[in-house]
Amino acid sequence: MPTYIDRVATKATEVRVVSILLSLIALPFYVLGFVAAVVFVLVRWCVAAVLVGFSDAMSRSGRDDAG
Repeated sequence: MPTYIDRVATKATEVRVVSILLSLIALPFYVLGFVAAVVFVLVRWCVAAVLVGFSDAMSRSGRDDAG
C-alpha cells in the first residue's frame, strides 16, 4: 500500500500546469462577462421600474384632475 507521500507525489505529476495557467488567464474575462451581464440585467430592471412608475403616476394624475 502506497504511503501518503507516494500518493501526493503521484498526484503532483498528474497536475497540468499549462491548463491551470490558461484557466487563470481566462478567469478575469469570465468574471468581467458575469459582471457585465449582472449590470445589464440591473439596468434593464431599473429602466422598467421607472417606466412603470412613470406610467402609474401619469394615470393617477389624470384621474385626480377629472375627479
